[in-house]
Amino acid sequence: MENRPEFIVGIDVSSEYFTCAAGQAKDKWKISLLPQDFDNKTSGFNKFSQWLQKAGIEKEKAVICMEKTGVYNELLVAFLCKQGYRVCVEDPIKVKKAFKPHGIKSDSVDSKQIAEYGWRFFDQLHYWKPLSETIEKVKTLLSVREDLVKANTADKNRLHAFRRKAYRVQLAEDILESNIAERDKEIKAIEKEIDKLIHQLPYLAQIFRNLQTIPRCKLLLAANFLVFFHEFDGEITYKKAAGRLGICPYEHSSGSSIKKRAKSFGHGTGTIRKLLHLAAC
Repeated sequence: MENRPEFIVGIDVSSEYFTCAAGQAKDKWKISLLPQDFDNKTSGFNKFSQWLQKAGIEKEKAVICMEKTGVYNELLVAFLCKQGYRVCVEDPIKVKKAFKPHGIKSDSVDSKQIAEYGWRFFDQLHYWKPLSETIEKVKTLLSVREDLVKANTADKNRLHAFRRKAYRVQLAEDILESNIAERDKEIKAIEKEIDKLIHQLPYLAQIFRNLQTIPRCKLLLAANFLVFFHEFDGEITYKKAAGRLGICPYEHSSGSSIKKRAKSFGHGTGTIRKLLHLAAC
């Protein structure tokens, strides 16, 4: 990343609104623009852009930093990138660990801390890059499929229990069987749509086929890997990938008394870990 810009803007995003603060560092870091709230919708985005312009914070002089908040910040990030702003979306845990615990917790304080975090750790930030429309659609379909599979597993367990009862209720069993069969159809339709979407883009289709040459790596695991690597920040290495997936073993020892087997923390994308385990089996 290039030299530190003149301004760092910190944004704390919630469902209904977002809070912004801006700071700059000449002799030392200071907040130059006090926190301000804006509606988390298009009208609020436009007011926020105007607010920056009135304060003399031009696109070329600023970097905007915020935390990952699921879907709450997606529209805002897309709007800012379209306007030409440089945006960084950081892990909330990294931001939290950068500051000492204190008693005050508010959106205003958080926005100022995010701005300061962006200034202090600027050399470690990565600019946010939008995923392609195809990858976003595949990601959504994979998420829905995972929910359907979990619901089917729950209903199958319930159906198994109901069939072992002393007094069975046929209507209850029929409803569960119908739900399971309907979800199975929806799961197959989703898998078909995922395959269709990926093959619409030649470069994605080629990567997809290459992944499937790996033993036991079929459509589902290959599609999850496509999304995973497209979301990766910075250079992709096997160590970073293993750490991000939560399969990297970490040493647990101290002196001569503590000596435990190295194991992973289990953080990261659980779906891919599950699929890797099934493939390995």
